[in-house]
Order: sequence, then C-alpha cells, then structure tokens
Amino acid sequence: MFQPLTKPDFGAASADARIYCRPACFVDRPHELDDDCLRIADTMVWFAAWHISLRDTDGVRSAIVPIPDFAGWVASMPAALAEAATAQRAAVTRPRGALQLGERMVRLNEPQLMGILNVTPDSFSDGGKHVDTAAAIDAGFAMGAAGAAIIDVGGESTRPGAPLVWEGDEIKRIEPVVAGLARGGVAVSIDTRKAAVMEAALAAGATIVNDIAALRYDDRAMEVVARAAATSC
Repeated sequence: MFQPLTKPDFGAASADARIYCRPACFVDRPHELDDDCLRIADTMVWFAAWHISLRDTDGVRSAIVPIPDFAGWVASMPAALAEAATAQRAAVTRPRGALQLGERMVRLNEPQLMGILNVTPDSFSDGGKHVDTAAAIDAGFAMGAAGAAIIDVGGESTRPGAPLVWEGDEIKRIEPVVAGLARGGVAVSIDTRKAAVMEAALAAGATIVNDIAALRYDDRAMEVVARAAATSC
C-alpha cells in the first residue's frame, strides 16, 4: 500500500518502522538556490529535495521534502527514525576523499574503473592472453590509457575447479608485471590470497591488496597488509 505523506507526522510510527532518504529534484544551477540545495559528497551533483520513504507495518508512505524543510521533518520523528535519517543525510553529503596510491591519487567523488589483468594461463576471462611479461605490462598501460584508474594484477585463477598455484610460481608471474606498471606510474592492485605474494607485490610497487578471502586464507595476510599500510579490498 502506497500513501503520500502530506505533513511531518511520524509520531505513530511503530518500533519496526524503517526510513529511507535519498536525493531528489536534481538541479544544474545551484548558485540560484543559495542554501536551498545540497551537494552529493564532493561531486558536481546538487539536489533540492529529499525523497523520504517510511516503511511500516501498514505499508509504505512517501514524500518529497524540500531541503529547508528536512530539519522540521526530522524533529517530528521518533528518536530512532530521526537518528537514521540524520545518519543518511550525513552519508550522502560527506566528502568521499581520495586514495593516495603511490604516485597516483584516485579520487572517490565519482565512479572509478579497475582494469583486470590476469597473468595466468587459465583465468576464465583473459587466461593465456598475458602470460608474457612485456605483453602484460603493455596491456596494463593500455587499460590505463583507456580510463582505468587502478590495474588489478592476478597470478592465480580462482575460477571453480582451478588448481592451486604454488606461491613461488605466483610471485614469478606477477612480480615483474607489478614492477613494470608501478615504475610507469600506474596504481597497481594485487589479487592474491597468499601473504608471500602480497609481500612481493607490495615490494614491487603495488599499493592495494585485493583478497577474495578477506585476509583469512593466510594467517599472515592481515599482518602483511597492516605492516605495509596498504589498502585492502
């Protein structure tokens, strides 16, 4: 059931109610609205109203609330809903900042592309295409020129049924590629589950560890990332 909210009256909301606030009414000339619009993070996207949805036991109610009226609506809400709405506002408007990755700074105020570079013979996407070091480095630079902000280098396939690769062989695959890209100013991520491979890649110039096991496959992984002050994803 959908019911429009016509006034800021949330006093009857149940303890199980949930509120969702998202930007609405986007504007391309924010300077004409003074303080009547907000900016999404530190992007160049501005909006003049919130679309507020209240999901409760009796259905979903929704309203478009102009920016200047938002505080009044929040003040009328039960404490839990007010806290949630305030947190969502802060999350939308908080600056996204940037990642300093070696010589490269990757700004997070807009979507960024990561290029996937598998130096393996058996990966499901590009396996066998970049087993030659020089070809792999050239492919990484080509992805960067095409718009990739980060190049993710992997030396072991994790597709279903793929054989486990000894860490020494994995290092031989990725180390010269990571080093070559890093020397060229590329922001490099290493895709691995193994601490020894992480160490070799970070020493070669990688600045991000991309571990599908969330640093839980290898007991030393978390220590390696922390010691290097690397970014983990």
